[in-house]
Amino acid sequence: MNYCEHFSELYGKEFLSYNVHAAVHLADESRTHGVLDNVSCFVFKNYLGRIKKLLRKPDAPVQQVVKRLLEMSVRTPATRRTGLQKPHHDGPVPCNYTSYRQFEEFHGTACTVSLNLKDSCVLIDGKPAVVRNFLQHADEWLVVYQLFSDFQCFFNYPLPSDHLRIFSVSSQFQDIAVAPTAHISRKCCYLRDGSQHFIIPLLH
Repeated sequence: MNYCEHFSELYGKEFLSYNVHAAVHLADESRTHGVLDNVSCFVFKNYLGRIKKLLRKPDAPVQQVVKRLLEMSVRTPATRRTGLQKPHHDGPVPCNYTSYRQFEEFHGTACTVSLNLKDSCVLIDGKPAVVRNFLQHADEWLVVYQLFSDFQCFFNYPLPSDHLRIFSVSSQFQDIAVAPTAHISRKCCYLRDGSQHFIIPLLH
């Protein structure tokens, strides 16, 4: 509702359309039919572009699509490698973990996190942190990290940003801590605007 009320101020009256008005009814539609995926046709519209790429010539499009889909169905799907990769010896390693092997990268099912600055910001148990190392001993995979010393809502309107796990953070960090890699709940984008620092979780 807030989006619709302020749309013309943000984007201009010339862009007001039926689609903007339709957004007013989304909450009621969700209450009636459940999650929006139950009534959305977007997934099919979005797939049209992929179908178009299967065509190699203008004639017999249906036959072409069927043949390409059959070819794709018999291929062996590629499996994503998960685990710790790129061994190193540069630390840091907490004193109780000196016998553990060190790694630069963790490949999870949803994302890859590394010690590289652009890939090291994550949420651990819902709190913003920066990864400092990965450790392994037998089947135990651990992440060495530091929480930001201070984090709070980046904005409060139209809802508190921490509901979306978007935080304004300080440039200082708490002491090093260790947790299982399973506690990494989301990879984040770490942004700076002058003296202001904030993080935004990535969807994938």
